[in-house]
Parts: sequence; structure tokens; C-alpha cells
Amino acid sequence: MVEFVIRPGNEPDPAKFSDLNMLVMLGGRERTADDFERLYAEAGFRLTDIIRTGSPFAIIEGAPA
Repeated sequence: MVEFVIRPGNEPDPAKFSDLNMLVMLGGRERTADDFERLYAEAGFRLTDIIRTGSPFAIIEGAPA
């Protein structure tokens, strides 16, 4: 999956702006690495890696549990 992943801490991050925008406009939200790990587990997968790219997006790898 290619998605924003919110980084911990208070550093500026495009994912945090997107999170606020989605929350206010759409009722949605961006997710942290822990959030993706829980979502994958609920779907019968395990999170194997999060690969940061040169863009605000990350590649979130998973495999069947």
C-alpha cells in the first residue's frame, strides 16, 4: 500500500496537515505505523516493513499472517 504514515513527535510533516484536513472535511484520518499494524492484523496480515520514499508517501508492506 502507498499511503501517508504519520511520524511520531511534533516535527512538521505533510501527513499531519492531511490528517487535520481529512478530519475536518471528511471525518477521516491519517494513520501511524502502529495504526497500520493493527489494521493489518485485523485483516489477517502482518506488517512487514514501512519504506520511506523521497515523497510524503511511504510504501507499507504486509504479508499473510
